[in-house]
Amino acid sequence: MLSGALLSGGLRRGMGRAATNARFFALAAVAAVGGVQILDGRATAKTIRAELAWEVEALKTRRGVTPGLGVVLVGDRRDSKTYVRMKQSAAAEVGVHCVDALLPDTCSETEIVDAVEAMNADPAVHGILVQLPLPDHV
Repeated sequence: MLSGALLSGGLRRGMGRAATNARFFALAAVAAVGGVQILDGRATAKTIRAELAWEVEALKTRRGVTPGLGVVLVGDRRDSKTYVRMKQSAAAEVGVHCVDALLPDTCSETEIVDAVEAMNADPAVHGILVQLPLPDHV
C-alpha cells in the first residue's frame, strides 16, 4: 500500500508508476530461460526499498512529512508477531515511523476499534495495519 502511494505520488517528475515498476523489474532480471524471464526477488526488494527510502526522504524534505504506519496486533501468535516485526523492520529501513497497539487476545472488538480510531486521529499515522487473524470471539 505504502509503496504504491509513494510511487504514484509524482514526487519524481516525469516518472510514472509504470515506468518506475518497469525499471525495478529490469534491474532485478537475472536471466531469460526458454522465453521466461527469471527475476531475483531479493534484488528486486532491495531496489524497491532503496527507491522508497529516497521517496520518503524527498517527502520529508519537500513537505515536512514523515510517513507513519500504525500497527494493531491482537494476541500472542508467533506467526503474526513475526509478520508484524518484518513489516516494522521494512518500514524503519525506508524511514517510515511506526506506532504500535499491542492488545491481549482477550480484548473486545470495542478495544480494537478504539485502537484503530486513536491511530486514525493521529496526524503522524498515514496507514493502519490490523494484523489478521483476529481471535474467534471478535
